[in-house]
Amino acid sequence: MDYSVLSDNDLLNLTVKRDKDALGELYDRYVRSVYSLAYKIIGNRVVAEEIAQEVFISAWQKSDTFNPSLAKASTWLLSIAHHKSIDHKRRLSERTTKVSLNDGYAGHFPQLWEENDPTAHLWEQEKRMLIGKALKQIPDNQREVILLAYFEGMTHNDIAGKLSLPLGTVKTRIRLGMFKLKDILLHESEGSALL
Repeated sequence: MDYSVLSDNDLLNLTVKRDKDALGELYDRYVRSVYSLAYKIIGNRVVAEEIAQEVFISAWQKSDTFNPSLAKASTWLLSIAHHKSIDHKRRLSERTTKVSLNDGYAGHFPQLWEENDPTAHLWEQEKRMLIGKALKQIPDNQREVILLAYFEGMTHNDIAGKLSLPLGTVKTRIRLGMFKLKDILLHESEGSALL
């Protein structure tokens, strides 16, 4: 079977049936994104690699909990990566390098491609540019809390304390901002396999 032609949902359905090759294909598709998010939150390459491995172990163990009506497979995997990274950060009480809110998202991933693979390099650059552009299109107050949550690894409570906002306001801004980002990215990436 050629797993590369299957959709993410098909791969997860096969993973539920304990198809290791299906999980391997998901790994090949998303390990760079998962690693990048973990690295951004943790700031340590070795730990980020460990978290990436843990994410796919969790995907193997919990593939039956994935609901395609709630999120895309990539979003589900990145959510697992985010939670594991935050949990790790809490356990070790480490502080990560802060991302300037003015810098946004673009350009903050470590190099994950082979030096001699310009296609992968271009793919990563284009994906970063799309997300960076999308972040600039949402309201400042929503962008600020998203950057703090997803790129600095802060909890909702931490953000509320830092910005002197009620916890509910922080959660609402993150939720609204993520919905807007999703709409923008879906529109921007129509016909593209980037997201």
